[in-house]
Amino acid sequence: MAEIEELSRRAAALLQAGRSAEAIEALRAMVAREPHVALWQVNLGVGLKRIGRINEAIACYRRAIELDPRQVDAHDYLGNAFRDLGRLAEGIAAHRDALALAPRRPSVLSNLGAGLFAQGDITEALRHFRAALEIKPDFAEAHSNLIFALDFDPTLTTAQQQAERKRWWTLHGRRHAAGIPPHANSREPERPLRIGYVSADFLGHSAAALFAPIVMGHDPVAFEVVGYSNAPREDDMTTQFKARAKLWRNISGASDDQVAQQIRADSIDILVDLSGHSAGNRLLVFARKPAPIQATGWGHGTGTGLPTIDVLFTDPVIVPPEERHLFAERIVDLPASLTFAPATYAPPVGPSPFREFGAVTFGSINRMSKTADDVLRLWAQIAKRVEGGRLLLKDRVFDDATQRARILGVLAKTGLSAERVLLLGASSHRDHLAAYGRIDVGLDPFPHGGGVSTLEALWMGVPVVTLIGRTIAGRFSAAMQSAIGLGDFAAGDLDRYAAIAVEAAKDRERLVRLRAELRSRVAASPVGNAKRYVSAVEGAYSELWTRWCAGLA
Repeated sequence: MAEIEELSRRAAALLQAGRSAEAIEALRAMVAREPHVALWQVNLGVGLKRIGRINEAIACYRRAIELDPRQVDAHDYLGNAFRDLGRLAEGIAAHRDALALAPRRPSVLSNLGAGLFAQGDITEALRHFRAALEIKPDFAEAHSNLIFALDFDPTLTTAQQQAERKRWWTLHGRRHAAGIPPHANSREPERPLRIGYVSADFLGHSAAALFAPIVMGHDPVAFEVVGYSNAPREDDMTTQFKARAKLWRNISGASDDQVAQQIRADSIDILVDLSGHSAGNRLLVFARKPAPIQATGWGHGTGTGLPTIDVLFTDPVIVPPEERHLFAERIVDLPASLTFAPATYAPPVGPSPFREFGAVTFGSINRMSKTADDVLRLWAQIAKRVEGGRLLLKDRVFDDATQRARILGVLAKTGLSAERVLLLGASSHRDHLAAYGRIDVGLDPFPHGGGVSTLEALWMGVPVVTLIGRTIAGRFSAAMQSAIGLGDFAAGDLDRYAAIAVEAAKDRERLVRLRAELRSRVAASPVGNAKRYVSAVEGAYSELWTRWCAGLA
């Protein structure tokens, strides 16, 4: 028994330190000594999942359930693992099994909410996040999940969304800001600056495509980059980030106090949040204000609600002047809200697909969590208004037969037959980009539009019809298309959205012309000229630093 207790302590310490491979060795030793203890199987599954070995983790959770069907964590973690693989129906079922055993456990309610959200069931997801918070009001992670999901609620205004962010600050962050000690950074305006970037997505992740040009593109003489990664695993993209950083720290498993102390010890001048309220954020570190200047943007640039974060980087389309008073951060405009470094392996732009298929194909390559049933119904109506019009959707959830059947069922009720629908699942990123070669006209989801997906569509020669939303999350595509002179593809209402899509499909000469032009347009714009964009970011950093050195707000 003493040996098992020692192995358990060692495994927990190794997991917290981010040494997952060593932790798994200790966990396997525990399972070997006591193979019939369900908890050891669960813990081994946790370790395996942290390093991305999800199918092995699933096997451990299932073995734990065989040993003890009432092991709540085994059911709950099984649901998380299934969701990571895009097997949403199985994941939701596993979370419901956990909830049946522990109906008032906040973490189970929040995880079930995350599964429902991934499926696009925003209303039910919000209900479960709120239920978790009713039971545990200080559950900051569930509150961030709620805030993230609210960006997908078409009934809300920017004022309501920002109010919920400020409520997060009141409930979770404000107490950590009391008595913030002075910062010891030397007030020298002309010296090189040390910029710290905090994210859980320094990986092959869509968010990384947006901030990678900034993090990796700084002038190494004037700026030192320090990465704080909250991801428990690494991949090839992580290696690229680390190679361009002066210093790299994995903070996964470290407490907020430990991370804040480390940032102070590293003498970070400007600390930048790249997660907002998305998964894996460390906003409670920013609440402690370990750096004299703190900023947010790019990874999830919709505002945080934290007054300890000084600025939000964006542009006037995303946050118009009349809304800026609603934000806790001061708005700093850049040439565009986002920049883009296209994949070097992106295939060349091919001919317009209608030439091969004889009919126009509308398409959306976005997470289905952005695509509620009312969006699908509008897209189906658009396709039906064009002779032979087809609809292509791509997301990894379409590898799940249950999700395919659900989506086809929604579309069939509108009269769009399955023969006119193409559902594509997971693929390599190169093949993902190649799928745009099968789309003539892109359709942006709403109320939460695309980010990386829109940029990739434009790079592959596909114009995207978008609805100008009344909140930040619905304006990214409009901002990007405005930057490349394609503002006429942005609609102010749903009728105009449908009309633009149908008109675009009928003007085949323009589709051919745009397909040939869009890549060069993107490359020449602030959105696609990463060097120019990073120069603007560096100018903003220098201005913020000069003001701080002078004692100005």
